[in-house]
Amino acid sequence: MENILFVINDGFEEVETITPYDLLKRAGFNVVLASNDIYVKGSHDLIVKSDELLRMVDFKKFDMVVLSGGRQYQHNKEDKLYLECLRYFYEKKAVAAICATPTILGENGMLLDKKYTLFTPMNKNFGGEFTNARVQRDSNIITGRSCGTALDFAYEILRYFGKDELVEKIKEDILDK
Repeated sequence: MENILFVINDGFEEVETITPYDLLKRAGFNVVLASNDIYVKGSHDLIVKSDELLRMVDFKKFDMVVLSGGRQYQHNKEDKLYLECLRYFYEKKAVAAICATPTILGENGMLLDKKYTLFTPMNKNFGGEFTNARVQRDSNIITGRSCGTALDFAYEILRYFGKDELVEKIKEDILDK
């Protein structure tokens, strides 16, 4: 069973978090929400209870970290623990980041020579190839463009783990065909 860590903080984008969380749970993945606080409030005031505090998470137990965008972006790009988590998964496992969050990867040199996408107005020269695709995968990095691509982003995470047949089943289950 794949173990997926979602890291969220106050201001997380709900669609970019809840959609992939739900689809990965439907696929049978072990999904854990971690944050700096037990309760976090989304960009549109949805309050979510974290499963674990980020400072208590053993990163080695997880196969991938998933990072959503939203207003949390400004805080996260300066949060040392968040950046430590991101660096660990970039170097040793896999990272999936959507909307504003791929800019944090770019600002930390993680998009050099990589194909990537992100919220289009936030693109800068990060040393890679900006594709402006809905979702882009390059080796151990999956990037998504915006909350409007959250389903595609979740499907690509499943494909990363070789679960193509589950993508088709979930599409049928949620009438996304």
